[in-house]
Amino acid sequence: MAIQIGRKAEGSFREPLQLLSDCHRRIERFLQELIHVAEQTQGDGLNEAYRDELDTALRYFENAEPLHTADEEVSLFPRLRAKKNEEADRIIATLEADHDVVGELQRRIGQIGRKWLEQGYLEKQELRELLEKLYFLRTTYHQHIGIEDRVLFPVAATLLSAEELEAIGREMADRRGVSFDTPPGTRCASRRAKQGSPK
Repeated sequence: MAIQIGRKAEGSFREPLQLLSDCHRRIERFLQELIHVAEQTQGDGLNEAYRDELDTALRYFENAEPLHTADEEVSLFPRLRAKKNEEADRIIATLEADHDVVGELQRRIGQIGRKWLEQGYLEKQELRELLEKLYFLRTTYHQHIGIEDRVLFPVAATLLSAEELEAIGREMADRRGVSFDTPPGTRCASRRAKQGSPK
């Protein structure tokens, strides 16, 4: 199965590997939005547009991105490990270590971002820390996503049966509280119960 990076037509829960790759595009987009706001405003006051952009991106990483990580760590990785494939096992070990690093970076970025929204500005050292962490997160994600899109997902497509892939897709849908046959546009998002979560 070829993973079509950046294609316009989104995958469905019936194509969980493509959907995981589609979710990567959202991660990249919302991360770039955080960087854009920080670079353009330099931690000063936020106009309405920048405030909305910052808040939406922060909510994505708070609510939706953890579901993507769970898709991989709970649904995909264990099934691949069960195949006893050395290449997949080696890649997964690296990716799980990345998830730990990414999670800590996102936690701190969220703290600084929420403080910015609450008080309306950042101190210079806070802006410096925010930008350092955002740039490091971008570099980490660039490498991490590249490995998943170009190496792990194609390996998974050869190792996993159609039944296993469907099971992964159904777990992804359940994780979001939506139907397995949910139409395009909502599948990478957080649970509907979390109102206002970005799609």
